[in-house]
Amino acid sequence: MHAFLIDATSATITRVTLPKQGDGLPTIYRLIGCETITAVPFDDADTIYVDDEALLKSPALHLFAVAGYPQPIVGNGLVVGTTSNGADAPPRVSLARLQRRIRFIERVTDTLCVLRGYGRRPVLANFHAVIRTLAQEAA
Repeated sequence: MHAFLIDATSATITRVTLPKQGDGLPTIYRLIGCETITAVPFDDADTIYVDDEALLKSPALHLFAVAGYPQPIVGNGLVVGTTSNGADAPPRVSLARLQRRIRFIERVTDTLCVLRGYGRRPVLANFHAVIRTLAQEAA
């Protein structure tokens, strides 16, 4: 089964392979770089697994933002689809659409960050203004 890895440090999204059978959780932990995960809803049938303890790790320098989600996500994410009974499946979102919906945020200082997106030039921005904008867009 395929999934999409959102790598906040390298500001990339790549297609990866998950085990077809058995417990894929160790693979998910390894890909995200964590020991516990939480699920962030994405569109109607997809989910982004993220590091549940990422905010406890410091410093939080590499984040990503999902269009329509009210806050940035620290660390990496793994996009999978979801079946009607909650099992993982290949994501329904295409790689191209996912790339359009994700923005990468690299904190430079407490108040400044660099925003990156596919096909867009990096932009220096006020970190707190970015957070406010994400919340407003999701409301």
